Amino acid sequence: MKTFNDILQELGVHSPDEFYELMKEHWGNNVDAILTYDPKSEKIELGSIYSSDRYNLDCGKDLILRLNMPDKEYFNYIWHEIYYVAELELKRAQGGNNE
Repeated sequence: MKTFNDILQELGVHSPDEFYELMKEHWGNNVDAILTYDPKSEKIELGSIYSSDRYNLDCGKDLILRLNMPDKEYFNYIWHEIYYVAELELKRAQGGNNE
């Protein structure tokens, strides 16, 4: 089962600061950065979605994270929560529910 740590390694991310910079490229005025997981191909994708739009649940990819926070201090403050949520969403996407 793929973990969020595995995904960070695949993305070449070794710290919360690097993840922030990677996601930062995808957010802006009224745009959220998203991290999706395709359970069939096990691929991770980064992208953007307008803040007012709903994520299309029928696209075959699971939404792991949706972030719009240009404030680095706040991002660092909630990093553990972000990590925890990503782990839970990955388990759900992969059909696992054991801790």
